[in-house]
Amino acid sequence: MSHRIAAKISGVAGFVPPRVMTNDDLSKFVETNDEWIRTRTGIRERHVVDKGMATSHMATEAAKCLLQQTKTDAADIDLIVVASVTPDMFFPATACLVQDRIGASKAWGFDLSAACSGFAYALTVGAQFVGAGSHKWRRRGRCADRTGRRERRHPRFRT
Repeated sequence: MSHRIAAKISGVAGFVPPRVMTNDDLSKFVETNDEWIRTRTGIRERHVVDKGMATSHMATEAAKCLLQQTKTDAADIDLIVVASVTPDMFFPATACLVQDRIGASKAWGFDLSAACSGFAYALTVGAQFVGAGSHKWRRRGRCADRTGRRERRHPRFRT
């Protein structure tokens, strides 16, 4: 039986768009109010992307923060996995756009679409690549996009 390599989480980073939309702001577009949203979801505000900001832009910023935090050179990364149900486009993969933007010239990447379970799915897939010994460094990204987290694609929320 071969020796399995243990994968570990060595850093966590994220990015949220700077623009904030409160429940009161949302009630100007949708028939609702702060109390109704808060009592049912606990949400008071959400971060909203501006027109022109895509999933890859947010994932790139999160990756840059992670590289800085862990003092990792992008050239040392060999796999990028992005979990999102709102990729920039189907081809090329959002992971490949991130790979290019952070300068991870030796990396390859792919996107996973698994909605709420995307984080766990991508983490497991990445750990399998590391555990099998085929990859050393891995950057896993997830971009939230459901109502109450980051409304990203709905045209009503763009400026």
